[in-house]
Amino acid sequence: MRVIIIFLMSLSFLVVSCDDDSSNSNNSTNTINNVYNNTTLNNTTNNSDCGNFTLEEGELCDGFDTGEVTCESLGFRGGELVCGFDCQSYNTDSCVPGFTTIAAGENHTCGTTSTEEVMCWGSNMDEELATTSDISESKEPIVATNLIYDLYDVKSGGVRNCGSASSNSIVCWGDDEIPFEITSPDESAIVSWDVGAAHACMATASGVWCWGNNADGQLGNDSTMDSDTPVEVQSITEVTEIVVGGYFTCAVSTSGNYCWGHGSNGEMGNGTVNDSRTPVLVDTSESGKLTNLAAGDSHVCGINASSEVYCWGSNSSGQTGTGDSVDHSTPAFVEFDGALIESLSADKDTSCAVDTTGFGWCWGYNYFDQMGVGELHGTTEVNSPVGVAMPDSVLFTAITVGGYHVCGISENNGAWCWGNNDFGQLGIGTTSAAYEPREVQ
Repeated sequence: MRVIIIFLMSLSFLVVSCDDDSSNSNNSTNTINNVYNNTTLNNTTNNSDCGNFTLEEGELCDGFDTGEVTCESLGFRGGELVCGFDCQSYNTDSCVPGFTTIAAGENHTCGTTSTEEVMCWGSNMDEELATTSDISESKEPIVATNLIYDLYDVKSGGVRNCGSASSNSIVCWGDDEIPFEITSPDESAIVSWDVGAAHACMATASGVWCWGNNADGQLGNDSTMDSDTPVEVQSITEVTEIVVGGYFTCAVSTSGNYCWGHGSNGEMGNGTVNDSRTPVLVDTSESGKLTNLAAGDSHVCGINASSEVYCWGSNSSGQTGTGDSVDHSTPAFVEFDGALIESLSADKDTSCAVDTTGFGWCWGYNYFDQMGVGELHGTTEVNSPVGVAMPDSVLFTAITVGGYHVCGISENNGAWCWGNNDFGQLGIGTTSAAYEPREVQ
């Protein structure tokens, strides 16, 4: 991560810079570093007009004149970009970090930023915010100062968060635990991982491992004994994606879709309502193979090769989006008025999606206005997808469903949240609920 400090002295800029040895990066940070490397090191010049606040030939920038380069074009979500003293480097101190990933938990939200930091907000009753400050909640994003790891993504489940620390390890915190690292048992690269409220799983090229609560066989090792350490899932190989639900787990492998654990609501997707302590094949004869899976407490959704959505499991609040109120023990088609879906998220009894044009959709439980549609305030259940009331000129690149709130990342790396806000989990500076998306501060 690069830090640049600027002092204004007689219309000149004195720049002091330092670098740490962080090895993890994201696309936005790579963009920033490439700008620095290509300009600061390779384009030094002795321009006598440097410092006159006018961009001229031979200069990258001058004063506040940075040409077409802005904080936003460097991966930040706002702020004012200024120039370095030699007119060959940018100062981003006044830029507001943009969000590269975001995850909504039970009553909190966390995200990774373009400056390679983790920021969290909302409840800290279970150390969800990973802060060294003695606070019970935060109504706006704060840096997770208790994290000593560089993380390049984050996921949340209940009161726990995890993030990728390296190719073969994740770091978890919350649930009244200080941050700790979990390395893949075979020490090979992690292909996919997920964390839920009571258990977590990871997949590598050679196997799948799960740990935590196992009351319904959700660890997949043909047992119902809990495990604090990863145990290997039986009878499944070549997994490319894994997702954790309330008391069950599902995965995508080269041979199809599989689920295991609690199944009384049809979560196994194989036409039965039975639990399974080892993986069983989901019946995808109608849908075709499903990827980009999202799991709630007792339902699952996925996207097929035609960008269509199919869901199965419990439908007590309309969370399968099938226009009815009956459970589905095999994947059932979800209608989006012709929209093609790119990504999904689910938690508890609410599901949301982002289509290929950047519009958000939600369905299911709406007691706390998780649909993001003000006109539906007071409607507790919505059994078909409805379009989120998108703010002007805002399109989403990702969406995340938490306990009773929802957040999305916009194209300019901003964050927008709506729904329940009792603990400040919307990050808007208050604890007032939001019926429609509000921008995170």
